[in-house]
Amino acid sequence: MKKFFYILCFLVSLYSWGSQRTETIQLNFSAGDFQFTQIDGKTHISSNVHDLLFEESELFPKIPKIGIDVLIGPNEQFDTLTYSFSNSIMWNNINIAACEVPIRTDSEGEGGSSNSSNFDGIYPATVEYQETATLDGYKMVRLIVNPFAFDGLQSTLALNQCINVSLCLNQPNPVHVPSNNPVHVGGAFLNDFVEDVAVNGDDMSSLYGDPVVAMSALDSINYYTYLLITNENLKSSFEPLAHWKTRKGVRAKVLTVEEICSQYNGNSIPLKINAAIKDYQENHSTKYVLLGGDEHAVPAQPCYIQMDARSNGEYKTHKDTVQSDFFYACLKKMDWDSNGDGIAAQLDSTGYVGDSAINIEHQVVISRLPAENTDGAQAMVQRIINYEMDPIHGEWNDNILLTGVVIDTVYTLNGRQISDTEIVGQTIYDHLQSNGWNGDIVRFFDTYTDMPSGTNYKVNNVNMIKELNKGYTLVHEESHGSRKRWVLDHNSFYRSQARTVVNEKKGTVILTAACSTNAFDDGETCLSQAFLESTKSGVLAYYGSQRLGLRDQSATLNKKLLERLLSETNCLGKAAMNARLQFMKNSYYKHGAARWLGLATNLMGDPEMPVYLSRPLERTDVKFNFHNNILTVSTHNNDQFKVCVSSLNDYGEHYYLTGNSINGRASFLGATDNVYVSITSPGYIPFVQNIQKNTYIQNETISDNRLIVAENTYVGQNVTGTLSQGPVVVESGNLEIQSAGGVLLAPGTEIKKNASLEVKTNL
Repeated sequence: MKKFFYILCFLVSLYSWGSQRTETIQLNFSAGDFQFTQIDGKTHISSNVHDLLFEESELFPKIPKIGIDVLIGPNEQFDTLTYSFSNSIMWNNINIAACEVPIRTDSEGEGGSSNSSNFDGIYPATVEYQETATLDGYKMVRLIVNPFAFDGLQSTLALNQCINVSLCLNQPNPVHVPSNNPVHVGGAFLNDFVEDVAVNGDDMSSLYGDPVVAMSALDSINYYTYLLITNENLKSSFEPLAHWKTRKGVRAKVLTVEEICSQYNGNSIPLKINAAIKDYQENHSTKYVLLGGDEHAVPAQPCYIQMDARSNGEYKTHKDTVQSDFFYACLKKMDWDSNGDGIAAQLDSTGYVGDSAINIEHQVVISRLPAENTDGAQAMVQRIINYEMDPIHGEWNDNILLTGVVIDTVYTLNGRQISDTEIVGQTIYDHLQSNGWNGDIVRFFDTYTDMPSGTNYKVNNVNMIKELNKGYTLVHEESHGSRKRWVLDHNSFYRSQARTVVNEKKGTVILTAACSTNAFDDGETCLSQAFLESTKSGVLAYYGSQRLGLRDQSATLNKKLLERLLSETNCLGKAAMNARLQFMKNSYYKHGAARWLGLATNLMGDPEMPVYLSRPLERTDVKFNFHNNILTVSTHNNDQFKVCVSSLNDYGEHYYLTGNSINGRASFLGATDNVYVSITSPGYIPFVQNIQKNTYIQNETISDNRLIVAENTYVGQNVTGTLSQGPVVVESGNLEIQSAGGVLLAPGTEIKKNASLEVKTNL
């Protein structure tokens, strides 16, 4: 979603052989873009329109900044920056709150400052150049733009209504970019993301030509869109998930860590795993990677993290090492310990030596299912398959639960007490509403609830179990935490409570700011694992930090994920990937809260799984014609869909083809005798059908709605010698038979009064 009006001025054409080009961007802001809230007599500024950045020090006033990406040509280099602006004083005698250091969400969490700013200068600079970054082959100039100017001496706040920025770009070897010969040929995995976040994303095709999309991984028997990495012990538990993905049209391959270690080079197991992922991404068109198992099954890469925060009244530097699955998604520079000191992802004081050359550009979507044993793996796998195949389970509700208890401070707002987590939750509430969420949003905080009994309905573990049992689509939880628990109102929600949640009706995705609840590497079951391994919890995925969480910054990262789910894609893994990219883009080259959380926050769930944010549709209009090894699939409403045909008994190993429909119709030549056919399209539950050359129905009572598709179908009490003799009784429901070759209804076929039989041969 573009957030600014912009003007691009080409002083020298991109297609000329000149040496410079100037690009001018006009940014317009209005007071309506922002909200101004008085909390304890101090002004706080927020926005539902722009992503805001703040200093992580109480020495500065809490004036927002905005990160801007400007797309430039593939051979251009940033030279100089000039800008002009017009502003006017909008507020006099304003009492701006001071910025805060990151507030930890563990038991030692403490805010940096609740005082007003005593800054007595002009803050901040209007436009600042940050860096030139490359993302998926696209070059972008990153700027920090400031919509406000604060005069600390006069206590005035001016709004910069119009900012004009001119970038002078050098072209050492200008490149002509005709639309039929684009420069960018890498598969354009992040094409949509770059086009969305760049302020001039609409100029992508003129700067780079139309992106070349690599041949679909599903068009060849050697291509795998989905790679599942586990160990030999858990392999059989995870294989059904790979089989399901393949069957529905996302061809999957299972590799074990043992196989990888014997086939790939590297100085450590994580480096060997990364080499395998890189091989599959480059040579097999892999886009999604699932790590199946905890740290013992699939080791992660230890990465150094550092930030400044306050603990027990002391302002100090926090240092830690985190097992970051993020490492496995970034394949441009795989050795994150380039200085060889044994500490990966380390920076020095300048931020640009040591291991700072790590590239945060994702080449694959990564996630983990942190199973500790086969039972846990089977529970996680079966829940995902059930959710993708049949997510409705009766009545459907579009709902989100926003919940939390005080982390650091209880404020006074409009004459009532309000916890800091309620304030954070309200910003997410407003953000969801302004970004198109049409379902219910339920607030459940210590200082306010939407429950009939109000705040008498305490945020304790008993009531939390009641709420989770309802089966919310999404849950955002904000509180202190540890590896084993969320800290609630007067008690805690432990792993034992997570295992008692019974939500078998609907899948739930949990996002949290609590510390360490996602510490799958800590040698003992953490809270996220307890949720995911439970057979009845209904929890599909968990998104949180392995180490310290941070109140405002964790909520910002989670909010970006929600925004991506709503506006970009319902694929959970891709939404998490792009949220992290957007969250880290201004900070990955320096230590601080964004880098800390970017490396410490992992997605526990399936990387390709859709999240149904509204009631999905079910297909009832599919027609098949299977005759003489030619299969045709069609729908009555002639809509667009994707079809996958795979051999039935070996999960597509010897026959696997996909295609897109044309006017609601798709045909396949050379179809084998027995196949699975899947039909997928946005907003629909996958439609999967078993099709055989010859189908025999004998000695069976049918009491449900069933579709039989075959070239020839034989029904009766003695139509084959491979089954026990006996009549076929359609007791209830509807039996529909589609057989282009023909249908034989032999003696011993009975249709009861409340049942029906449809036979279709002229297809």
